Amino acid sequence: MTRQEINQQIGERELTTGEILKHAGGLLFEDLGKWLLLSLIVFLPTGFVLQYLMLQIPDATLQALFSGDMEALVGVDLDPVMWYFGVQVGMSIIWIITHLAAAFYTDQWLQASKPIPGFGEMMKMAVKRWPAGMLMPILLMAASLVLSTVMMVGVLVFPFLIFLIIGVLLLLSAVYYMGLTVTAIRKEWGLKAYKYAWSVARRKKGKAIGLILMMMAINSAASLLLEGLTSSFGILLQFPWLYCLVGALLSVIANLPGIFLAIGVTIYFVNQEQLMQVPLQPMHQELPEEFDV
Repeated sequence: MTRQEINQQIGERELTTGEILKHAGGLLFEDLGKWLLLSLIVFLPTGFVLQYLMLQIPDATLQALFSGDMEALVGVDLDPVMWYFGVQVGMSIIWIITHLAAAFYTDQWLQASKPIPGFGEMMKMAVKRWPAGMLMPILLMAASLVLSTVMMVGVLVFPFLIFLIIGVLLLLSAVYYMGLTVTAIRKEWGLKAYKYAWSVARRKKGKAIGLILMMMAINSAASLLLEGLTSSFGILLQFPWLYCLVGALLSVIANLPGIFLAIGVTIYFVNQEQLMQVPLQPMHQELPEEFDV
């Protein structure tokens, strides 16, 4: 299906989950070189740093962590582990650049009347929107922590609430990715971005959650594959820098499904937004000038 045909259909009928996945995959492979370059710029340096920090964790600490033996954990140095996970949280804020870039590109691609943006234009937009986008994972982590804490207390009294916890966290994840898309293509940010994303997604909450869960599963499978491939290069541990570089290169490839997710979420969001005829500026909160393109 051509770009013009998709542009015509996206505002006339609701795309099925299969069609969204098909179009997302098509756009991913159509510009695979562009997505590989984007992933290389973002994930090669960050992946190298994480691989290096992982090597700093003593074997005894890793064994204690994987064994789940709380007594064993008492006697090991957990500082390297805390450093690793702390840096990983920081890296996750950097990684949203890929979602912002992919969402912007997809939105422009869906508008057949507009020229397809070049790589430089896409990166420029992502970097400028990134400060606003940083708020999205921070808000998600805060909301998840508060809700999980409150609900886990309730689980002690009503065990069935565990299903409610899972459902709420899944819903938060779906709205999170759509919130990032809103920041990229509609210039909303913070709570306003989440509010606008929810105003579009609530009509098809189940579909939004199901679609994003499928894409998250693909992303997780790629991460597991990365972990397996990295561990198979154990012989390279004699050369730590080479081992870290190989692991970082694998992370570049393994994170392509994250770009696929961003493309799919954007196609779904634009489709739902146009069908509902939601005004683009109903609750618009202008980005600071430095965030705008």
